[in-house]
Formats: sequence, C-alpha cells, structure tokens
Amino acid sequence: MEKILILDFGSQYTQLIARRVRELNVYCEIHPFNKIPAIDASVRGVILSGSPFSVRDAQAPTPDLSAIKGKLPLLGVCYGAQFLASAFGGEVQPAPSREYGRAMLTVGDASDALMRGLPARTQVWMSHGDTITRVPDNYELIASTEDVRVAAFHVGGEQTWGIQFHPEVYHSTDGTQLLKNFVVDICGCGQSWTSEGFVEATVRELREKLGDDKVVLALSGGVDSSVAAVLLHKAIGKNLYCVFVDSGLLRKNEFGEVLESYKHMGLNVKGVNASAKFLGDLAGVTDPERKRKIIGRDFVEVFNEEAIQIKDVKWLAQGTIYPDVIESCSVNGPSATIKSHHNVGGLPEKMNLKIVEPLRLLFKDEVRRVGRSMGISEQLIGRHPFPGPGLAIRILGDITPEKVEILQNVDKIYIDSLRAAGLYDQVWQAGAVLLPVKSVGVMGDERTYESCVALRAVTSTDGMTADWLWTDSEGLVSGVALDTTSGDIFLTVGEGRGNALVALMQDGKVVWSWHVWVTDAPQTMTYGNGTVFMDRNLGAVGTTAGGTDAYGMYYQWGRKDPFYGGEKTETSANAFLEAKNGTVVNPAYPALDWAFSKSATTTDGAAANPMTFYNDKVGTGYNWLASPNATLWGEAKTLNDPCPPGYRVPETGAWEDLISGRQYIDGVSVWDGTNYGMTYTHGGQTAWYPAQGYRNYSSGAIVGLRSSTGGSGAYWSAETSSVKSYYLFFRSKLSSSGSINNELDMNRSYGYTVRCCKE
Repeated sequence: MEKILILDFGSQYTQLIARRVRELNVYCEIHPFNKIPAIDASVRGVILSGSPFSVRDAQAPTPDLSAIKGKLPLLGVCYGAQFLASAFGGEVQPAPSREYGRAMLTVGDASDALMRGLPARTQVWMSHGDTITRVPDNYELIASTEDVRVAAFHVGGEQTWGIQFHPEVYHSTDGTQLLKNFVVDICGCGQSWTSEGFVEATVRELREKLGDDKVVLALSGGVDSSVAAVLLHKAIGKNLYCVFVDSGLLRKNEFGEVLESYKHMGLNVKGVNASAKFLGDLAGVTDPERKRKIIGRDFVEVFNEEAIQIKDVKWLAQGTIYPDVIESCSVNGPSATIKSHHNVGGLPEKMNLKIVEPLRLLFKDEVRRVGRSMGISEQLIGRHPFPGPGLAIRILGDITPEKVEILQNVDKIYIDSLRAAGLYDQVWQAGAVLLPVKSVGVMGDERTYESCVALRAVTSTDGMTADWLWTDSEGLVSGVALDTTSGDIFLTVGEGRGNALVALMQDGKVVWSWHVWVTDAPQTMTYGNGTVFMDRNLGAVGTTAGGTDAYGMYYQWGRKDPFYGGEKTETSANAFLEAKNGTVVNPAYPALDWAFSKSATTTDGAAANPMTFYNDKVGTGYNWLASPNATLWGEAKTLNDPCPPGYRVPETGAWEDLISGRQYIDGVSVWDGTNYGMTYTHGGQTAWYPAQGYRNYSSGAIVGLRSSTGGSGAYWSAETSSVKSYYLFFRSKLSSSGSINNELDMNRSYGYTVRCCKE
C-alpha cells in the first residue's frame, strides 16, 4: 500500500498534517524522527513536521535523511524547512519577533511543481521564532512574504522542498492545494485510500493473519469496539467471540438495547450481568481514582473469567485507534502510561494472548466513516462517547443502587429530550451528573428535600459544529447547534436587542459565518422611484433620530460579515482593535478576536476570518481582495450579500429621489444638524439616515461621526467602478451648505453602512 511518511519533531500540528493528507484519500503514517521505518517501495514521499525546538538548540532534533533526501520527494514544513536549510549549508537566525498568525504569501515561481495552481498572492499561517537568513547555493527561492524572504524553497536537482508556513492549518487558504501538489502530483499517490478500500484491504489482511484462530473482543457499545467487531466478523465470522459486560453503571436499558443491536448485526455476543459485583466492590468508595481502579480491576476479572471459557482462543482484539498509537510512540518517547481501556486493561499479561488492532491506522472520524460504509446503524456510529467507568464518575461521592437508578432516569430524560429536539447529533457529548447535595423544593402542596443533578452538553472541534463568535452583549444568543442531517443551524435568542455572529466550525476554524440581527421587525417604506427600503440600517436596533440605536454595522464592500460600530470618532492608530463597543468575544476562540490586517486576502480568507478588517493597495485603490472582484454584490442577491432573505444591497439609482445636482431637495431630503443625519420624506412616511461616518481603510478608525464638520453618511451600493464601488454620501459643513451624492466611488477597504432594499 502506497503511503506518505510524516516524521514527527514534536509539533502540535503533526497530527493535523496527517489529517489533511488522509483527506486527500492518501494513506500516511506518523513516526518519530529518530525511529524512521525501513524505506521500501510503498513509501512515495516524506514530510518533515514542525517542532517546538529551534534548530539552534543543543538538543534540537536531528534526523538521518541519508536514505530519503535526494532519493524520495521530501517536504519540510516550518522546523523541517529550517533543518533542510541549516543542516546543508544555510543559516537560521532568531527572527526580530516571533511570527505568529496570518501572512500574505507571494509566489515567486508559479511554474514550480509545489506552487502550481496557487494564486499569485495567497494567505498562509506562520508560527515560528526563527527565520532562514541564508540558503545553500543550490536552493531556489520560490515564495516569500513581506516579513519572510525565504518562505518557500526548492532544492535544485532534487524533489526536495521547504516551506516556512503551515499548509495544514485552515488559515492557509490554499494549503490543501499545496499538499495535493506534493502528495499527488510530485509523489504520484493515487488517492485510493477510501473507507471502502480500507475495509477490503483490512478484511483481507485479517484473514491472512488470523486464519482459523479464535479471537475474543470486549465490546463497550461504543463506536470503536463496534466497528472493530464488524471488521473482524467480516474476516473470520464465527471465530470472533464478543463479550459485553454490564457493570450496573450503564445508561438505562442500555445493556439490553445494545445486545439487541449486536444481534441484528450478526455478531456472536455474550452478555454478562456483573452489576452486583461492581456495585458491591464500589460500596462506600468516594475517591474518583479509587473508583476507576476498582472498575478496571473488576472488568479484567469478569472478562478473564468469560474468555478462558472459550477453548483455544489465541487473540485479544482491541479498538485502539491511531491517536493512541501516536501517543504511545511520540517524539518525546513512549508514554509512561499508554491509554488503557476500562474493559481490557491488563489482560494481555494475564491471558498470554496475541493482540490484534484492526483500527490502529484510523483517526476517530475515519472510524465513523468506515462504520457507515459497512452499514452499521447510525444509532451506534453516532453514539455519544461514554466514559469507561460509566455512571460511576458521574456520581459524586459514594455509589449506591438508588443513586445509580436516579441518575439513569435523569440521563434517559435528558438524552431523549435532546433527540426529540433534534439536538442529539449537534452535541458531541451530553450527560447528567448527580451532585452530593440536596435542595429544597415544592411538589404539589408539599415541601421536598431532594437530590440535585447538573446537565452538561459539550461541543467538540473534532467534527463539524456551530458556535457563536461574538455578540453585542452576554446572552444575546446561546445554544448554537448544527443539525448535521438538514444542515440547519439552531440558536436561542435572549431578551435583548443587538448583533451577533455565528459560524460553522471545523477543527476550531471558521468554515462559514452568519450575521444574526436581533431587532424588532423593521418597517418598510416605498421611495419615489418604487424601491422599497427598510426603515433602518443593517444591524441597527432602532430608528431614533440622533440615537446610537440607529447606527448599525459597517461593511467592507462585497463582504457579508459586519464590523462593529462606535459612538464617537476615533483617532488612535489602534482604534479598530480598541473600540469593541461592548462586544463579547467567545473565549473558546481567542484566535478569532477582532483584528486589523494590512494584507489583502481572498474571499475564502475573508470567510475564514470574519472578524479581521483587511486592507491592501491593489490596482489603483485600496481593496481587501488580493484580486479585485466586481461580482460579489450585484443587481441580484449573491452569496456575499449581507442583507436578510428577501433584501439586498441597492443600486445607486435607488436614491435618485434624494438628490438634485449635488444638493438636498427642500422638504424631501433634509439635513438635520441637531441630530446629525438626514431625513427623506415621501408619501407621508419619513426615513432616518444617521450620519455615522465610516471606518477608514488605513487604520479601521471611525471618522466623520458627530465631527466638527457636522458628520457624514456613507452607504454602499451594489454597483462598481473599476476597482472601486459607488456609494451614497451626504454631509453638512457647519460653515457652508451641505452636499449629497449617490454616485461617488471609493476604495472597497472602507467600512461603510448598508441600507437594505427589497429584492
């Protein structure tokens, strides 16, 4: 089987590199740099990972690449690139400051095989404290950033490359393309690593390995052991013996329900009710660690007793998955304590059995995909992780049969309610905890003194989830959840009014985001030319003349995500970062806090970083886009249009009734010098346009808001002019007459207001 080797230098990103390679349907393995396996024909290429070390450290990892460099395709990432430079005649020195975060990569050689298909400028993710100051003579520079001259290089005459950035991180917008260039085009891998292919190959290998031998497997009812059982069953059929132990600490009715599920899967499963033993041994024990040890010991004893009754059994099967393997042979040496499973711990030594681990090559999400490809029911595949010691660790204090029964009943109500509400699949793990306290309450006409439980639901970044990124105030939105079946996102809205941003997340990174605008239903007004407008700015929670409730949010032209407003003009160079205007950023995503960047990006880069205000000089104007695009907003609603369903950003002609030449129209459009804004009156209705200024491209600062000149209004249209876009502008200078213009054009990095009209 063809594969890519990844040599681990201790980086936190190493597993993510493997995940990205696997997503390309290419098999890969992670090995410590000092334990490189034999290089045979199956190895198509090698990737050197990053590292927390510096190549200048005395204890820096130093791999032996004599069998690899110049003989196989080789890609060094971050530390890997620095090692390829310093170890072969180049120089690496401390960077003036640690480089961490986004940067714009300029491709110097678009014809290079590693760079093929990448835009001329693309966003990448940097994380390093050193920088390559000099490369060996035969090293060719193929990409750079503003701060990193040697961002990527190619070794002349070899299929060896080094890159200073991290392509495996989502913030590197074209990172997957780069990895595909290396793994598929350069290494020649056939992208045949699929769930179906894994099942076929694994079943074949298991048949050859096990022959007619008998195998015993301890089932837990969870995903890993269930998938391992089905794979083994496909390979050896009736020679697989499964044991499912009821400790008395499972969920309510789980023992019978799981056994029934396994029966329909054709598995040879024996259920053992050992609840009396477990609960008896746990009586009076309160220390959580002692509970775990007792439960682990009892599982070994019960399972051992059942296994020895199977004549001539030779193998013990375990549901070990790839993260466990990596952990046990990390670059820092084998872990002192390898993760032990509650139901098999200690068995190999006691039973003198050989070990078979059919899932040891798979990550958790791959296990689920393999299970689905084999037709395992979603009830098993989608099951929440359940702790090995069961409810024992969800009962604080001593354990009694009565407490177990209480928690089982509560847990069932909780889980059933999540399922009924369509939320079960949006939660990674949910559980109830029985607290060692009681509370006073009322039941009927009587006072009660009963047990308390805590309910907990946890989302995970391991899969696809939804979450809020920021809100105007604490509690404005909560309970954000993704329905993976329908694709719908659900959330709970609080009593307040304001704005929030929710996002679809994968591996802790934003895939897409939505502006949640919580306000009273906006009224509409038909203008003289027939255009129907909302009565308030996008993001505004009211229409009070002169009130900040009418301000709304700021937008860069063509971007769907809003930027918070302010209540006064800002002058500081860091105004954008300082003036959060009371917004609450989700502490779970500190890397996504409000940011300002003078590096242009792509639409994908902007979507992945909805809280970053971008700016760069592109063409004849300033644009947040690395390549100008005039189609993001238009006459018809587009994916990047920020307005709610049924509404869109208007054209300039929608405001033609407000203007005569460059002046206001008496009695129709009127500057209000008291409240700083403009009124438009038509058909007995009046619309209020606050002069809330704009966010300047150069610093993100708010200017023109209640200023000495009276203030100004800037409202984007959907129309464009070359690399610029048209907008409605109005102002009033206190020393002279005001002016208004619906056809000014301005650079797209400015942050302007939006007033939505009906489609």
